[in-house]
Amino acid sequence: MRLHLLIFPALVACGGGFEAFTWSSKAPLPIPRTDLALASLGGNLYAIGGYSGSTLARLDQYAPDANTWTQKASLLSARREFAAGVMNDKIYVACGMAWTDPNAVTYVMTTEEYDPVADRWSARAQCPMPQAFNSVSWTATSSSRVTLSFRSPRTAAASSAKSASNRL
Repeated sequence: MRLHLLIFPALVACGGGFEAFTWSSKAPLPIPRTDLALASLGGNLYAIGGYSGSTLARLDQYAPDANTWTQKASLLSARREFAAGVMNDKIYVACGMAWTDPNAVTYVMTTEEYDPVADRWSARAQCPMPQAFNSVSWTATSSSRVTLSFRSPRTAAASSAKSASNRL
């Protein structure tokens, strides 16, 4: 089974109503996967990492005008279930997990920056949490600061959530 990218125009408010939208099928992602992140930058969509039989370091760029996917530079560390975001025309990924066997989970605590002009990943600051976390989310709070929210895998209680901010 191949996964297909489905694109639809956003609902647009106009005069108290919404314009109709439709779904349409586009070029399939070259490697179907789960647990990936998506980022939009410069009019393109980027499919980052994920899982497809093994944890992936793969980066694919979708160009909507050409309806094509192009493989780009691989992440420095394969990861799935991670935080990703765009800031200052760069894509950032942080934390995550790398595993095939759910009884042998490895936590990824690195942060990486992707420069689409150079097609290159660079290592950035380590994730600031000393223990393993999952359910990581990303919020850009300014042009140079990001807040990552971590949730402990040991408990689902909301009180276990922690945040850390770091300049990138």
